[in-house]
Amino acid sequence: MGIYKLINPYIVGGNIKTSFKTKSPVSSAHKFWKNMSQKKKFIFGEVLNFFITIQCEETGELFHFKISEINNKNEVEFEISDVTDETKKNISERDVESFKSEIKNLDTAFSDNPKIKTNSNLEKKHIKIIQNNTKKDKLSIYFGYIPYIYNSNSVFVPCFRNIVPYIQIFIKK
Repeated sequence: MGIYKLINPYIVGGNIKTSFKTKSPVSSAHKFWKNMSQKKKFIFGEVLNFFITIQCEETGELFHFKISEINNKNEVEFEISDVTDETKKNISERDVESFKSEIKNLDTAFSDNPKIKTNSNLEKKHIKIIQNNTKKDKLSIYFGYIPYIYNSNSVFVPCFRNIVPYIQIFIKK
């Protein structure tokens, strides 16, 4: 058994579980998506092509998955494919380091002692508003997503219900 944490998308608030003790990273991916789409029903509609990254907390190793779902009457069916090898093969080391740096910055921004790294006073104010709202309002979440790591031509971002997301999409510099 290992502890695996969802790091992309980076989700804070809303009582959304992002860390799982399971036998494998794919089991954690299944638990996360089932929780989001079937149990708590935070997502509606079909998510045709969405990627997530899970990190093993003991080793720091990253695992990448592609999620495809079909809404079959009242039941959501989904398929999770491990795209770790494909992602590693198609992404530069520079992009991997940039991805890890973004995750580290988010960890820092949403920690108990946040340090916000930005030159913009307006951006600092926005981050503080999001931090406050995700701590006090169970319906507010921060949803940070870094799709460039998957080197895909397109992704579909889920449509949410029963929660109010602040969605931030990171693009390659």
